[in-house]
Amino acid sequence: MPELEMKREVLSHRVRYHLQGVFTHHAARELATALAVESAPIELDFSRTRQCFDLGLAALATELREGCARHLEVELHGLGMHHRRLLRYLGVEVGGERSEPSRDDPLDDPAPDRALARA
Repeated sequence: MPELEMKREVLSHRVRYHLQGVFTHHAARELATALAVESAPIELDFSRTRQCFDLGLAALATELREGCARHLEVELHGLGMHHRRLLRYLGVEVGGERSEPSRDDPLDDPAPDRALARA
């Protein structure tokens, strides 16, 4: 069984990835490969991960800043304060608010974490 299960959901103006299991640096590479073919804005939902390793987030941060996912607008959901702080330290801006919840999902988080790579 893979350490991380990724479920891709296509919404009206973006693509959401539901992540479940353990997020490691290997899982981050798999996710980056999946994101490389995307062109719409992305939401990454970490709320169902059992464990999220710092090394996995470091690998994801590298992909968001410099790798195949650098062209994407990415929102992160379900990360704790430590993980948001770590991403900021690694050069990925996490913060901001959306003015209103999405209309395509009534359970949508009204204040997602946004990941924007610094140049």
